[in-house]
Amino acid sequence: MVNASEMIKKGLLVTFGGMLLLVVSFFLYLFIFRVLGSPDGAYNFVAPLRVGYGVIWLVAVILIYRSNVADWVKAVFLAGGLGTFMITEGVQLYRWPVLQIGAAAAVILGSIYLLYRSKKKWYHYFAVILATSGLLFYM
Repeated sequence: MVNASEMIKKGLLVTFGGMLLLVVSFFLYLFIFRVLGSPDGAYNFVAPLRVGYGVIWLVAVILIYRSNVADWVKAVFLAGGLGTFMITEGVQLYRWPVLQIGAAAAVILGSIYLLYRSKKKWYHYFAVILATSGLLFYM
C-alpha cells in the first residue's frame, strides 16, 4: 500500500516546485527581454526570442527526463518547462485561436501519451495539469 504522507509530500513538492520554476522562468525571460531590448523601442526580436525560449525549456525537460535525478524533480521540471513552452507558444499564436488551442491540445495529449507509455507515476500527470493550468490562467 502507498504511504499517504509520501503521496502528499510528492504532490506538494511538484505543485510548489513547478509553480516556482514557472515564475523563475518568466523572470529569466523578462531579464533576457530587457537585455536584448533596443533603446529605440523596436521589438523585432520578440517572436524568435519567445519561440526559442519555449523550445529551450521543452528541450531541458526532455534532457531532465533522460537523466538520473529524482522522479519528483523530473515532474517539477515538466510542470515548469511544459507550462513555459505552452504559454510562450500560446502567446505567439494568439492571433489564431484555433491553431493555438490545437497546438496546446496536441502538446498536452502528446505529453500524457508519453507519460502513459513510459509508466510514470501520478504526479507526472499532475505536472501536466499544473502546466495546463498555467496556460489557462495566462491566456
